[in-house]
Amino acid sequence: MTTKEFWNHYIKDNKLEIFDIACEFFSKELPEEFVQDYDVEEVIMEIYDSQTEAKNFDNAIKFAEIIENQQPKFYLECFQFIDKPLLDYYCFQHDKIKAEQAFSNFIKHPIRYFDYYLQTFKKLLYYQYTELLDKAILENFAEITESDELIGRAEHDLAECKYYMILEDFYKANTTSFDVKSFGQKIAKYDFEFKNYFYSSLATGLFGKPIENVNLIELYKKNRRENFLIILHGYFFRFMHEKNFPFYQSGKIWDGMLTFLTKNNNSRKITDGFFNIDAKLFEQHLLQISSIFFLENNSELIFILWGSVYIYEFLYKNQIISQPVFDEFLEISRKLKGKVIGQYTNELWASDFVHDWVKPDCISETEFQEETKIFRKSLFFKGESFLDFKDIFSEEMAKIGELSSYIVEGGLEEPQHKSLLDNFPNLSDYSFDDADDIQEIYPIQQESKMDEDLNVTFKPVRREKKIGRNDPCPCDSGKKYKKCCGKIS
Repeated sequence: MTTKEFWNHYIKDNKLEIFDIACEFFSKELPEEFVQDYDVEEVIMEIYDSQTEAKNFDNAIKFAEIIENQQPKFYLECFQFIDKPLLDYYCFQHDKIKAEQAFSNFIKHPIRYFDYYLQTFKKLLYYQYTELLDKAILENFAEITESDELIGRAEHDLAECKYYMILEDFYKANTTSFDVKSFGQKIAKYDFEFKNYFYSSLATGLFGKPIENVNLIELYKKNRRENFLIILHGYFFRFMHEKNFPFYQSGKIWDGMLTFLTKNNNSRKITDGFFNIDAKLFEQHLLQISSIFFLENNSELIFILWGSVYIYEFLYKNQIISQPVFDEFLEISRKLKGKVIGQYTNELWASDFVHDWVKPDCISETEFQEETKIFRKSLFFKGESFLDFKDIFSEEMAKIGELSSYIVEGGLEEPQHKSLLDNFPNLSDYSFDDADDIQEIYPIQQESKMDEDLNVTFKPVRREKKIGRNDPCPCDSGKKYKKCCGKIS
């Protein structure tokens, strides 16, 4: 097939309809004039994206294999855009071997498009792929830490994950005591610094008496707020460990909520006032999580929102919060869950890890099961309007209970695929990056004097941000970059 023949099909025909033609063309050595005169990577990605966006994953896998085997040079130039959707799909299918294959090039090239590396790393965390996470940390941590292309403690998420892994190993090895010296030696290479009270407070919660045998009121009276939150964190680890959550998951859930609570609650006492949340501020917090770096990051939003229920159930069961505060939180979280399900329907399948978790006691079995079906069926949902949603998920909606009304409300509030951030034009005034409020109560990586002077935050930041093909176009058209200013002419 000549360049002209292929190009005529490419510019005139629907990308989905020329899949077989594209497979044939890219299965052979590319004509020299095609390589010289056209943006080969862009053509590859347009063909590939048409299949992933249509959720034709068998075709996407076939085309990806053709490019990897027959056009390795171009595959390496755009592997992050090819392998990330495949990793999402393999995680959803619980295929660890293929997920590892899809992540292999990220491990080989961690600095290239680090934002995508970090997203895939977190997806492995959400699905509890512990061995693969550990491999990535061991092979990539030093390179990421020393890279001149990244600033802002880009290695933080890897260090944090490893810290929790080491802590869990110590807990499993001996649930009655804490060898602080040995622990400190293990985590030293990850550059963490601890204040003395942190160790004793964490040991109280993690290795002390079972929480049901502790007078929490008296314990709180004997400790500062900061110490008591660390103690609670230790007990929360134990609570979640019994539900088969690894420490790196329960730790990340706790951190996500603690960042919000310490920033938005003025109460210095661990009372209802501290844990009582403002619904609007909580939604804004989650929305910023979902749009960090202008990348679609809905999985982290879902991870924190669905995970927060376990925190409040833990607090309520141990009489740290009252029934009214617990009930109000459940109502807020259910409304936000409904909005997420109603507005992000097409992508729900990629966050189905929340249904691999042990169900919270405060969520009914029916709601949990019907919600699970919606998430898993969303892989096959190709509708564009909420009317399509109601038709396909009518059976689940009829059984899911109160959540159904919030799903409808969320689905009708904004068109599908329109970012929830459009509801909050002034979100730039709201920041959740500033970790100053929690540094005094949580283990942090060491800061140099230069870092302090520059007020560097914990979030990884690229020196120069290249616009991703699926990112929102900077011209504010509302379209993806590849469909607007980045479109091939």
